[in-house]
Formats: sequence, structure tokens, C-alpha cells
Amino acid sequence: MTDGKEKLLGEIQAEVEATYAAGRLNSYADLSCSVVAIAASFMAAIFAATQNVPGWLTATIAALSGLSAGVQRVTDFRGRAAWSFGRSTSLSIVARNLKFTNITVEEGTRQFNAIDKEMERAYSSMTGRERERTAASALTIKY
Repeated sequence: MTDGKEKLLGEIQAEVEATYAAGRLNSYADLSCSVVAIAASFMAAIFAATQNVPGWLTATIAALSGLSAGVQRVTDFRGRAAWSFGRSTSLSIVARNLKFTNITVEEGTRQFNAIDKEMERAYSSMTGRERERTAASALTIKY
């Protein structure tokens, strides 16, 4: 493997690891918000049925349920996790192509760049920050 191919492969593999870790973190955050919302709702119902729990405590626990659900909805951890896992998978394909097929460094770089442009466009759409689309950013990823 040439020095340029090794450098590109190293850069792609670092991106795969970082992106996958971000996906896992977002997935855990989504799961945590769900668990907090369910547990807080359950606890608030129990506290409301119990006469010896102060009303302010019941209200606070009930508010946690809504807060957790709201953070989950606004932040869209699930969508961010899916985006990260999709990017990680796409980059892994390019890395395997570099390792096990005869694609050139230039072709690997082109695929890497295409993934970055496509994923930026997808992320902008996901977060509601649509940017002007140019011919360069409207690429379709080809492997």
C-alpha cells in the first residue's frame, strides 16, 4: 500500500471511529431521555396517589417527564445517531475499498469528499438549517 493510501486510510478510519462514537453517545442520550421520561411519569403518578408526599415534589417529578421528552424531541438524538451510524458505515465502505480493491488514492479521496458533502446536506436538512444547494453539494454517493 502506498504512503498516500495509508494516510488516507488512517484519516478515514479516524473519522469512522469518531463518528461511530458520536452515534453511540446520541443513542445513549436518546435512551436515557426515554427512561427518565417514563420513570418520572411513573413516579409522579405514584406520588400523586400517596397522601404524604409534598405537592411541590410531585409537580417537580412530573415536570421532569415533560422536560426529558421535550429535550429528546428538540434535540433529535435518534436522528443524530442514525446520521452518525450512516456516515460511519459509508466511510467504512470507502476504507474497505482502499484496503481490498485497486481503487486509487484519488478515487478514495473523491468518495470521501462525496460522503462529506452528502452527509453535510443531510445534516442541514435534519437540523432545519437548509443551506443553498449548489451543483457541488447535490452529489449522489457512488462506490
